Amino acid sequence: VVETLRGHVEGSLRLNQPFPNFGLAAPSGAGKTELVACLAKAMGTNLLPFFATPSSKRWQIAKHIAQGKPHDVIFIDEAHCIGGVGGVAEVLYRCTDPDHPQVPLVEENRIVENAWVDLPRLTVAMASDNLGLLPKACLERLCLRVVFEEYSEDELKTIALHYASKLNVLLSAQGARELS
Repeated sequence: VVETLRGHVEGSLRLNQPFPNFGLAAPSGAGKTELVACLAKAMGTNLLPFFATPSSKRWQIAKHIAQGKPHDVIFIDEAHCIGGVGGVAEVLYRCTDPDHPQVPLVEENRIVENAWVDLPRLTVAMASDNLGLLPKACLERLCLRVVFEEYSEDELKTIALHYASKLNVLLSAQGARELS
């Protein structure tokens, strides 16, 4: 995963293009937000996070996305919450158009119908514990889909012991087991 993302970062920087739109699927606490923050930093751009909820409104997400500057990373966390609710998915679909990204015009906390604002080329990153819950049209616009598998208890124990050693922190095998 890291090598794939690194290759895309290097290619995007070399071509002066935004990172491709992508999706991350992983359980809560797996580091999706941290990964996207690191990616934005590696790209030398801003991270604009948005935490989606089932009650997220079209105007809220459109207003948030409209703040994006060229190559910024718009991060939609809990993206599965946006599926089809009041046309929110349409906002994401239009803003991920690789040739002509747009977002609805927002005035006074409402969408101006049939009025679209052109966006600069930017990156939309959608994270969820299940990308399959996103509308098919949105999924098709994601150039990359990264799925994190859950670690076993033994793997987590090994990771905890490894990082404790690197950080020069005393951690017993029992303590690592408790952490895992």
